[in-house]
Amino acid sequence: MPTGSGKTFTAVKWLMENVINRGQCVLWIAHRHELLRQVQEAFLSAASLADKKRLRIRIVSGEYCSATQIDPADDILICSVNNLAQRRDIAERHVCDPRRFLVIDEAHHAPAKSYRDMIKLLNGKGKVLGLTATPTRTEESERSTLSQLFGNSIIHQVSIRPLIEQGFLARPIPVSVRTNADAEAGVTPEDLACLERFNELSEKWRERIAHLTERNRVIVEHYLTNRERYGRTLIFAINVDHAVLLKGAFVEAKVQAEYVASYRPDATDTEDRTAEIIGRFRDPDGDLDVLINVQMLTEGVDIPNIQTVFLTRPTRSETLLRQMIGRGLRGPSAGGTKEAFLVSFQDDWGRFKDFESPFDLVSDIVDAAEPEQRETIQTRVLEGLPWDLVQTVSAEYRKNAVHSPIEVFEAVPHGWYVLEGVDGDDAVRQIIPTYSHQMTCWEALIERLSAMSPEQLRAVVTETLCHEYFGDCDSPRPGEYQVGMVLDLYRRGDRPPTHSDFIERQLSDPAVIAKDILERNLGERDKNQLIDERHANPLAKAIYPYLPEFYLAVQQACFELSHPNEARRPVRGIPIFEPLADQQLMAVPHHDLDDIMQTVLKRATDILQLTPPFSAQVEWTGRIIKGWYAMAYYRDVPGGDKIRVNRLLNSPDISRTTMEFLLWHEYLHLYLRKGHTRIFREQERAWPGCVEAERELDTLNEKFGIQYW
Repeated sequence: MPTGSGKTFTAVKWLMENVINRGQCVLWIAHRHELLRQVQEAFLSAASLADKKRLRIRIVSGEYCSATQIDPADDILICSVNNLAQRRDIAERHVCDPRRFLVIDEAHHAPAKSYRDMIKLLNGKGKVLGLTATPTRTEESERSTLSQLFGNSIIHQVSIRPLIEQGFLARPIPVSVRTNADAEAGVTPEDLACLERFNELSEKWRERIAHLTERNRVIVEHYLTNRERYGRTLIFAINVDHAVLLKGAFVEAKVQAEYVASYRPDATDTEDRTAEIIGRFRDPDGDLDVLINVQMLTEGVDIPNIQTVFLTRPTRSETLLRQMIGRGLRGPSAGGTKEAFLVSFQDDWGRFKDFESPFDLVSDIVDAAEPEQRETIQTRVLEGLPWDLVQTVSAEYRKNAVHSPIEVFEAVPHGWYVLEGVDGDDAVRQIIPTYSHQMTCWEALIERLSAMSPEQLRAVVTETLCHEYFGDCDSPRPGEYQVGMVLDLYRRGDRPPTHSDFIERQLSDPAVIAKDILERNLGERDKNQLIDERHANPLAKAIYPYLPEFYLAVQQACFELSHPNEARRPVRGIPIFEPLADQQLMAVPHHDLDDIMQTVLKRATDILQLTPPFSAQVEWTGRIIKGWYAMAYYRDVPGGDKIRVNRLLNSPDISRTTMEFLLWHEYLHLYLRKGHTRIFREQERAWPGCVEAERELDTLNEKFGIQYW
């Protein structure tokens, strides 16, 4: 059952009715003190279900009883696996007792030797029940072992969505916050060896990330910006030093914050204050707003009033991520909250992209973020527009987190074509969504089809039209099916398609709102009021269902407008079909791209220390492109990595040295797998003559009067 859905309560109720009331006993094994205490409380709460007048419950751990104190008359034994493992003779006596029903809590730990030894004592003669939210193991080699320990059988499971609809779980609201922190800076061979062996970051690697001052500032400022809606916030920190640093930053910002960890380096005494601090955080009237945790609250801790979980600890472990997220998912029917914000702080990763988008590991939780049925006004902002496609594309942008929060809005069309006519006896009305960077392509295609004779229309091939008119179009681009719809319209002799602009888009576009904020120099109160008002727009709600997402998108757009060199949102190129003489350079093919690329690769060997450097396909665009000089494609491109260079530059008006620098710039995108980050800029400037090359590219407008950039 998902974390927070009441596994312990469900198991305890079943055990009371089907084991204790049949005269048998329970042996419950777990690995942490907090789990043991929680199980004890669950059995005490369910004691009224027992047919017995007197129920004997004993906890065996370093804090309670020792294994030697176990009494045969005990009805329920709640044992620390380590304490029991240290006395194998006692463990064997009670595990093998036919009256004992064995329960393994957090059963995904069962492949560990201490648990395996307990289960093996049964020798196939007894029953063992495993409880877990994550029936898998991080290590691939241990997954079959886990399944075999429990007879390759899952006897019951339930998914997240029905538990949300019933109120047992809070509805998750995933929020991704880009920190722009270079998480791979300073990585060593030892770090890489640790990652390969244990699938986790080394201690020194975690320490470097924990001490990134700007990253910690982003975490604290994001909380402060959203303080009212986030409520009680649980933060999963990287390590103890990170917890101490974050606590200090929060306290300095006048936030009541504390941390729990295995030790407290800043403590003035040796007293363990963990229980007291957790109690203050759990208490609805307690004074703590933020609790920072280091490997203490990932499993079995019941704090139902958590409204928000901050995921600041990089991980690619699905098990660990689910445990962290689960701490905030207790729903209203279980004393928790209706909604829970899950805030992932995502760093810049070059080689290890699976650390960059942790929500990809828990797609079921992300999918459950939105109700199965949404209000009609949000799903049908425009009658006939394929809104399910728009929302699907938006969800993919969120999942991939390729660029920034504002990028999600790029799934919204700028307008649409309406195709109306008659096909046989049937009336035809079709909608094709369009984007601004596609319009020159659509207009050229429609002009061409309008000039064709019926014979020519019958002979033309859809695939050929797609390649000729949209081959240079940036993504998203129309597919053959949509081009075929327009071709069929002309073949039938129906009236030409009509185009409409999506006016609603202007009101909801984070980039437009950001421009308004900066131009009017709005203060914090007026800015927030404007964002709140625009989010009331049905389109904004459809793409950003939750207000924090919309705030993040607008904030990111403000940053990109103020720092254009740091912008992460890619420019969409616009193909030019009939350039005028003053819209191009000397139109004489001049540069050999393959030869220039070989020069770049040779020099890259020295700069990047690659032997040999990996290659990349390089080609000219078919048409002049307005918007970019060159573009690197390294995600989901058939044929692998590719660099496309604007045909405008295939001219003697551009020097070879500048072309070399341009290919070096795009090659770096392929090599680093990221945008214009700090490390990208450092390596870009390692190229000899980069200043002069940048100057030549940046002054093309003023030298030749081509107003493209």
